[in-house]
Amino acid sequence: MIETNERFPEFPERLAKEELRRRFSTDMGWTAVPQTKPGEAVFALLWEASLHCSDTSVVLDISAGQCRYKAFFAHSQYLAIDSGIGNPKWDYSKLDLIGDAHALPIHSETIDVGLNFTSLEHYTNPAQAFSEFYRVLKPGGHLFLYVPFTIAEHEIPYDFFRYTRYGLAYLCKNSGLEIRSLRPSNSLFETALSLVDFGLSMVPPEIHNRMNPLLDRTLRPLFRSLDHMEGAAQEYPKAVPIPQMPNNYCLHATKPGDATVSERAGSKRALLERIATCPICRSGVLWEEQSIVCANCNRVFPVQKGKPNLMVPVS
Repeated sequence: MIETNERFPEFPERLAKEELRRRFSTDMGWTAVPQTKPGEAVFALLWEASLHCSDTSVVLDISAGQCRYKAFFAHSQYLAIDSGIGNPKWDYSKLDLIGDAHALPIHSETIDVGLNFTSLEHYTNPAQAFSEFYRVLKPGGHLFLYVPFTIAEHEIPYDFFRYTRYGLAYLCKNSGLEIRSLRPSNSLFETALSLVDFGLSMVPPEIHNRMNPLLDRTLRPLFRSLDHMEGAAQEYPKAVPIPQMPNNYCLHATKPGDATVSERAGSKRALLERIATCPICRSGVLWEEQSIVCANCNRVFPVQKGKPNLMVPVS
């Protein structure tokens, strides 16, 4: 049985900024938002993205995982898609579709706002993924993305790349997207603190517990004050670039063209029936109780745990 009849709220309202900040530091895992520039930078990007969404906006969270940022977009027509092959301990039950970011099962030019958070490093072909971002966005549509730059290997073995600001600019240019903003989340000083913390996480607890109070009194206040120096973290582009080493890069890009207002659907099922496609031939699909069938090539895709799986056909 396909579990996609959830209705969108009739009178959606954007959650207050302070309520989202509270959830960001609890439900969403950023426990030290007020103390760290990376947390503040990511929160600011999410808040900016939410301001670009109305109650009719179709928002596609690409590689959404556990949908931890869904609350920022509760006032919109939010859809979440992921391959579901990352962390086996994750709860993927909040997804609306199973699908591959390299071949999104979504009609071209149907998405108002695309989201991609801490996912790009896990793609084997980032240029293809950017091509897909461009394809599914409507003219005038927005892409909001943040990606780690200095971070330990994670979701092993599905961790493939790290991106400089120039690499992200290259991917945007080659796909046709125009950069609105591209900035580091912090300077190398905050990054240095994160590397120290990562190193301490690997030593015996008695050493970790002895070092932490010392760092709190000395290194952390000094480096965080240096992180606020003008020019320490530099937005792209700059005529005289300073080498950067942030934890993350935050990107806002747009697809050229004039934006149009999307139609509001009565339910997620209705919206998915309108915009979902066969990822192989790009044709529309027929929704049956236990499967999804391509109306053109007749390939059949399974429904797994109530979620349409449009990655690999079963026949």
